Amino acid sequence: MDVVLIADFGSSNVRVHAIDVADGHIVTQHSMKYPILSPQSGYFEHDPEQMWQYSVACMRGVLDDLNGSVHIHALSFSHIGSSLVPMDAQGRATYNCILGMDSRAGIEGEELRQRMGDRADGLNTSFTFADLSPMAKTLYLRKHMPQVAADSCYYVSIQQYILSCLGLDMSWDATEAGSHSCFDNLRRQWSLDVLEAAQINPSTLGRVVLSHEIVGTITHYGDVAFSHPVPVVIGGHDAVMGTIGMGVFDEMDDAVAEVTGSVDVFCFLMNEIFCYSAEQLSSARDGALLMCEPGPLKDTTMCLCGLKTAGAVIEWFLREMCGGMKGDLFADLWGNIRLDGKGRVSVHPNFADAAGGITGLDISVTKYDVFKACIEAITYEICYLLQSSQTIKHGPCARVRIGGGHANADRWVQFRADLSGRTYERMSNNEASALGTAVLAAYGVGLYPSIGDAVASMVRIKDCFVPNPEVHEAYREKLQRILG
Repeated sequence: MDVVLIADFGSSNVRVHAIDVADGHIVTQHSMKYPILSPQSGYFEHDPEQMWQYSVACMRGVLDDLNGSVHIHALSFSHIGSSLVPMDAQGRATYNCILGMDSRAGIEGEELRQRMGDRADGLNTSFTFADLSPMAKTLYLRKHMPQVAADSCYYVSIQQYILSCLGLDMSWDATEAGSHSCFDNLRRQWSLDVLEAAQINPSTLGRVVLSHEIVGTITHYGDVAFSHPVPVVIGGHDAVMGTIGMGVFDEMDDAVAEVTGSVDVFCFLMNEIFCYSAEQLSSARDGALLMCEPGPLKDTTMCLCGLKTAGAVIEWFLREMCGGMKGDLFADLWGNIRLDGKGRVSVHPNFADAAGGITGLDISVTKYDVFKACIEAITYEICYLLQSSQTIKHGPCARVRIGGGHANADRWVQFRADLSGRTYERMSNNEASALGTAVLAAYGVGLYPSIGDAVASMVRIKDCFVPNPEVHEAYREKLQRILG
């Protein structure tokens, strides 16, 4: 059997997969959960050394399972985007990995804008001045943690940190460079204007390559030995990798990918170098995330339309209203609601910016009523994002391929299909980010002549959810008002 190994660094755990390059199934996998550190409100961090050591432990478990019975063709990575890891000259982290959703640097984002002056207009970078920006967080560390700044020579992402742990050059793949807020997505080079304003020496940033390129060869992963030298394919941002893992790689296809989780994101590939216009960005409704990144292939762009608080609203409801996820709670909630377009309770799901709300409450309202309203509200917003994606994309969005945690919730997937009027397709391998990374790795080491050939062999549809016209009609009037 021929496999590739994928280390997938997510927002709450690391997984190492061995994936069969013939049909894309997972031969074996190991995972370990690491805590999100939140020393203050709005702060979200991981211990990068812990992330690395947990990945080593998972790699050891996978190789023990394989027991020399397969040929390993490549190792590659999928990882969270927009992370920031300060490092010293020896490649050691000088502080925790600050996650993309960390919002501590709002003041520094505005300071960065002021430093840019007139140059701020027309930048082709991702959320340069937002509190989510790694560049704004770099300014934050320098201002508020001077010892960290004094010890740091590099301000990189988790991608470069892991490569450094492997003894490899700190290259960037284009998708991660594009999410780091200092990369010119149109010119496909580091933005010297942003780097100057953030006081980052361009020489401290590595070369930028495509997601399927080989960046070195290793014989060990930490203290875990391979039986033969293994090429390392760089991989990329998990949302982009997940899009490939759902078979969405051609803009002329009528499918888009929906990656679900705490954030719900529609992703599609454009066969051109593209950026959202200022008008598109300014017209986005509250809570929406619009972002472009360089695609994993040459001269392509990955467009993302997301809702910041999709799954996060459900997580909040389960945690704060139900005392956490216990036993069959989720099944109980779903079993006690009817998605029929009726009900007094309404939810505005934009909790990320303190602009969310719940209306229609009285003493007769139950947790089931609020849960139903949360599901409806999020799904309305998902339909809006799908409509926005179709406006931007050159082709139709007739089918949605869904992956991530919520893809396993059959009733919610069906409700998405009913409300949007589009067929939803679920993949056989629901680890979409890992599978997409495996597709690119298999192509990168020459096992397939093209991405299309790799996708055709490795990506398979498991089942389809066809819209129910009766449910669609029950929600039609309200949906039309929301879509506007």
